[in-house]
Amino acid sequence: MNGWVEIFKYTLPALLVLLLAYGLVVRFLRQERWYREQNNAGERRKDWIKIKLLAYERIMLFLERINPEHLVMRLASDYPDALRLQQALLQNIRDEYEHNLVQQLYVSDAAWQAATDARNQVVQWINEAARQTDRQAETPQLATAILQLAMQTKNDPIASAIKTIKDDVRELMESSVLK
Repeated sequence: MNGWVEIFKYTLPALLVLLLAYGLVVRFLRQERWYREQNNAGERRKDWIKIKLLAYERIMLFLERINPEHLVMRLASDYPDALRLQQALLQNIRDEYEHNLVQQLYVSDAAWQAATDARNQVVQWINEAARQTDRQAETPQLATAILQLAMQTKNDPIASAIKTIKDDVRELMESSVLK
């Protein structure tokens, strides 16, 4: 019996120390994993915000590039007549839009809809100005007609889309600062 008591005298404390060490190691590993997950979540959030901001920048650039003032100034001198200018303007808008289609994944639905509405309105101005202008007319006549239609519109869709984007970015920045 004394032999068993001697064995328990040494093994029981050793087992208790082993269980305590095991518990501490498990607790430490859980804490370490939790800290890593929190850090990774923060990094992923930062990356996501960067992607969203880049998408908003791209949409803003798209809107500036399809703005009739910029669009006409950029392309008018390259085309001799109204018909070719109209085709070039519409193709340029189509190319810009297709180049930025993927951005809708990262911007709000309201921002994407505002950008699409602005694009549609600019296309409408170009087509309406082309209907009002002789197809064989020189480029400046069509350019002037487009700019006049754009200026006559009370609610500028490009300015409205830019405001929507700025509001979204402001909201995104405020929410990212709070977290």
